[in-house]
Amino acid sequence: MEQLRLPYSRALDIVSRGLPDEEGLLRAGFVASQFVGMAMMPYVWRIGPLATISREHVVAFITPVIERYLNEPLREERKPAIKSLPVWSPSS
Repeated sequence: MEQLRLPYSRALDIVSRGLPDEEGLLRAGFVASQFVGMAMMPYVWRIGPLATISREHVVAFITPVIERYLNEPLREERKPAIKSLPVWSPSS
C-alpha cells in the first residue's frame, strides 16, 4: 500500500492546488475516492455490473459527481470543520 500512497498523495496535492485553499484537499480526496473505487470494482474485484459496464457509461455516470466535488459549494450543514482535518505534507 505504501507504493500506492505516494503517487496518490502527489496527485491529490496537484489537484488541490487548483481548488479553494481551505477545501482543496477535501475536494481532491472525494475525487480520488471515486477514481479508486471505479478502478477497484471492475478490475480488481470484478463485482456486479461495474465489471462489464462500458467506459462511455462510466463517464456519463461519474462525470456529474466529479464536477460536483470540484465545483459545487459544499453544503454548510454537512461541511466538516476544515481546521480539524490533518494537513498533508510530502513527508507524512
